[in-house]
Amino acid sequence: MRFVIAGVVVAALVLAATGAAYEALAEYYDRQTFPRHGRGFDVGGHRLNLDCEGQGSPVVVLDSGVGEPARTWALVQPQVAGFTRVCSYDRAGYGWSDPGPEPRTSVQMVAELHTLLANAGVNPPLILVGHSLGGLNIRLYAARYPGQVAGMVLVDASHPDQQAKGFRPHVSPLAWLEPALLHLGVLRAFFVLEGSAKIPPGLRDELEFLMLQPDALAANFDEVRHFGESASAVRTTRNLGNLPLIVLTATEGNRRRPLLNRAWLQDLQPDLARLSSHGKQILVGSGHAIQLQQPGAVVQAVQEVVEDARGNAAGSAGLKKP
Repeated sequence: MRFVIAGVVVAALVLAATGAAYEALAEYYDRQTFPRHGRGFDVGGHRLNLDCEGQGSPVVVLDSGVGEPARTWALVQPQVAGFTRVCSYDRAGYGWSDPGPEPRTSVQMVAELHTLLANAGVNPPLILVGHSLGGLNIRLYAARYPGQVAGMVLVDASHPDQQAKGFRPHVSPLAWLEPALLHLGVLRAFFVLEGSAKIPPGLRDELEFLMLQPDALAANFDEVRHFGESASAVRTTRNLGNLPLIVLTATEGNRRRPLLNRAWLQDLQPDLARLSSHGKQILVGSGHAIQLQQPGAVVQAVQEVVEDARGNAAGSAGLKKP
């Protein structure tokens, strides 16, 4: 029995050492392969990474979902840069940004985004684009700084009342083990990016590298844990008036939860479109990550909102002329 136990222990140690070596080599290779996009700006004791390209006004600002770095917009941003200036950023803990103070609520994230844009010289008017949790963030931003926002695109965005409908953010009971599993290469070995078959292999590998970082896992966990607080903050905001608004809704939901999918498509997402008298919903044949699976739909929606905002600005300028 002693020999059996010793054999099991030795085998476990060998597997652990192999996994750790695999993870270390993979991490080293990824850091040599994938360059940083953007640069850091101080937002009050920590730095956030901002990546801007293109020219023109209004400026499009892209905010990602839970667990996602700014590079999830890599298929959208270059196309948007063809008709206006566009900036994506890594929230605290993600991508190339430093970890930030907790709790990671929408209130905290919006304050950091506002400081980031000011310190980076990104001037309004802004078109805010938010995916998933990023949708809550940009709604709160528009409520806090309404004079800066000229339009909005919600990309399969979270709804502040979704928990009551059964859409509860999931925190794994084994989340506390994730740092160890990451170090041993287990997370990398079993990581599957949603809709990965539709994502270019190079970008898929880059996203895997950025999402499987200790700080990113910690930020992910804290954002999900405090989703209720973020939803409560957004729930108290007013409607958007006549702000140009497009709501993109993914139609390829979880087939094992048809009733929840119906609530998402027929209740929660249409409710978001009613936030503005100039809001509309567009159904997209995609999974949740529309910007990665159907980037053209996001680009088209952004361009439409940008043109509407420019038309509104031109009309206002005309009214002011003597």
